[in-house]
Amino acid sequence: MALRRGWTVLAKVNSMHQSHCRALSATTVTAFKKGRGTGDQGQSGLFSNERRWKDDDVFEALGTTDELNSIIGMCREATYADGLFDVSEALAQVQCCLQDVAAHLATPPTSSERKLERTRFDSSLVTDINEKIDDWGDRTPALKTFILPGGGETGALLQYARSVCRRAERRVVPLLRSEAIDGDALRYLNRY
Repeated sequence: MALRRGWTVLAKVNSMHQSHCRALSATTVTAFKKGRGTGDQGQSGLFSNERRWKDDDVFEALGTTDELNSIIGMCREATYADGLFDVSEALAQVQCCLQDVAAHLATPPTSSERKLERTRFDSSLVTDINEKIDDWGDRTPALKTFILPGGGETGALLQYARSVCRRAERRVVPLLRSEAIDGDALRYLNRY
């Protein structure tokens, strides 16, 4: 029963992803794929089907971005429970954009033109988040000191997400240095 509920939640999240994001053609997961265990030898595949070691810079960046997305999901649930529905909605949009970041990270420059086009990072996402930052900043008193993580469970979760985002940003830098990604993907992470 729990597994069925999990799939229902996954379907709802996927539906939300498709309606809230300028998502790349999202694929709906309907069952576990056959061929499990293809990473048992320490390698995994990118969107281009290229196999790389799991400790490759790309997988470090993808894993940390995935961790960030998971923590933002926890923040989204906490803000919703606190009645901060506009914040919860904004976090859902951030999660969708992080899916776009991950798709971009998982597509090396040697991929086919079709795959590169499908996962090209939309630079307008940086503009959009800058506008959101300005909007939220206008509604928030100016900070005069550093913020100590805490202030309740929701505040602490948001601070935790911020620190994981900084790590994700650091994991993406080697990909930018090697010209494997668009700099706007890093700029997006830097804004969070």
